[in-house]
Amino acid sequence: MRKKKSICRCDARSARYEIIPQLQGVRVLVVDDDSNTAISVSHMVQEIGMVAEWTLSGKEAVLRTKVAVEQNREFGAYTIAKVLG
Repeated sequence: MRKKKSICRCDARSARYEIIPQLQGVRVLVVDDDSNTAISVSHMVQEIGMVAEWTLSGKEAVLRTKVAVEQNREFGAYTIAKVLG
């Protein structure tokens, strides 16, 4: 089994994330119904050089995506969290 190469690297000693050149400036929409989680994840992706926006609902995420496409400012990534239980 081949090991996948990770594009996110973290220095555990300093708990600081490295800037990832391939992700520099990529827009990401973080979606989570918990504002603390959405904000926390947004900060983490900004640490590696991405540009984060966040929302608390799937409906809002769909609307933001539609507007982003209309404005030719598409998101390059989406992070959607779901608690299973």
